[in-house]
Amino acid sequence: MVGSRVVRRVSQDDDGKVAMAESTNNPMANGDRAGTARGTLPMWLRAAVIVLALGTLALLIPSLMGKTLPGLASPAQEGMMAFALLVLLFACYVYYQQKIIFRISGRLDEEKAERTRLESEVQSFHQMTLLDPLTGLYNRHFLEQHLTSELARCERHGYPLNLLKIDLRDFRKVNSYYGPAGGDAVLKAFAECLRRSLRNSDLSVRVGPDEFVIVLPESVPERVPHILARMSGIEAELNGERIPISFAAGLVSYQHGMKAQEMLEATDAELAADKQTRSEEH
Repeated sequence: MVGSRVVRRVSQDDDGKVAMAESTNNPMANGDRAGTARGTLPMWLRAAVIVLALGTLALLIPSLMGKTLPGLASPAQEGMMAFALLVLLFACYVYYQQKIIFRISGRLDEEKAERTRLESEVQSFHQMTLLDPLTGLYNRHFLEQHLTSELARCERHGYPLNLLKIDLRDFRKVNSYYGPAGGDAVLKAFAECLRRSLRNSDLSVRVGPDEFVIVLPESVPERVPHILARMSGIEAELNGERIPISFAAGLVSYQHGMKAQEMLEATDAELAADKQTRSEEH
């Protein structure tokens, strides 16, 4: 409609839920909605109601006075005619109420669909802020939030927790030789290997260009060598060429009272020691 403009405002409350408001500067549209909200009858139905009401009164008043209108045999016939007009009047009212219900129901369905779409977009955006776009693993920001709460649960319930940090070896050389595409292929292949090697309850995080942290709740340290064995010997593929992937790892088990930062620093130290050992072996 010419001259009509719809404005949608989207806001987010404290719980992250999306609220949407819609307004329009079209006077006719506003009038229709205001009339519906107040229950005002449209012009055609208003005229029909007035005609039926007058006809009903014209039949009822003479019959109540004991008179008969020309063309009708008795007051009883007038009463029946008036009753028929009342039934028709009620039918018009019911029809109008049904139209209002259907109209409101349609608008509610549209608003519900729009609300669902907006909530989905907000949720997707929220996930994007917590996921690494290249590998699909969680990022450092999520680890900082999750590890503290995981350690608190570990402290309350007394179950074991292990933190494993992995560093891809010679990653810079791969990037220099194969270019960024080669580095991306290595990261994606390694991330996929992590998913296959871990449980659903384990948490994989990319914390740096070539560094990963794996949170292993309710897991004993003896399980870690089996995980690393499943991840050994993996390769990435780029343009038909195989790129071997090797890594160093550092493991720390939770001790009573340890904080998240302490565990991360301890894994850094263990990782550095493993790198040194591998360098000496070569």
